[in-house]
Amino acid sequence: AKLVECLRSKTVAELLVNYRDELGPGIPARPDLKIQTLVPSIEAVNDEEAFLVEHPLKIVTEGGAHRVPTLIGANADEGLIFSMVMYNSDEIVENYEKNWDNCICWTFGIPVDNPKATMLAGIIKEIYFPANSNLTQELKWEQFTRLFSDALFFLHISHCISVQRQFSPVYSYYFSRRGGPSLIEVQYPAMNKDSSPTMSDKSVTE
Repeated sequence: AKLVECLRSKTVAELLVNYRDELGPGIPARPDLKIQTLVPSIEAVNDEEAFLVEHPLKIVTEGGAHRVPTLIGANADEGLIFSMVMYNSDEIVENYEKNWDNCICWTFGIPVDNPKATMLAGIIKEIYFPANSNLTQELKWEQFTRLFSDALFFLHISHCISVQRQFSPVYSYYFSRRGGPSLIEVQYPAMNKDSSPTMSDKSVTE
């Protein structure tokens, strides 16, 4: 109750100020520091007012969810939310590359104490950034986008599909239309429109 009272007494600006100071203006997340993923809010107290008292994946795995047809998927370049900050920041790219093993563990959810963590980080690096590939800055940025998309979206979606399909039909989608309206100017007003990153200016549906 005291926590709720405290939060309600603050303005949005006050709540975000520390977060903003840590990351910098216009930067929603720093993948070189630690990936901040979206996680479910599980009720601390299980009473008649509680909404979610267990992790959703645990509920689904145990067959406790409603067994109805499920539509699940993601956009092709979801990883832009994290790779975006690398577009105009060589420092963030350099930090990520210098601290590759730890950053990959954060990104893919590999326990840092896993005895195979270093080996797995090396394998992942070879997949997205093969040795002697000599990628241009633009191609490197696209590869980081794919890496974050796979690690933070498609990997988890694939797992959820494998679990849910045991109980009900699952219909997956992969939205890959490129171009069109963008929120870049809203999220990054300081960026020049001509230099705003985009995977393509051509509309394509795969």
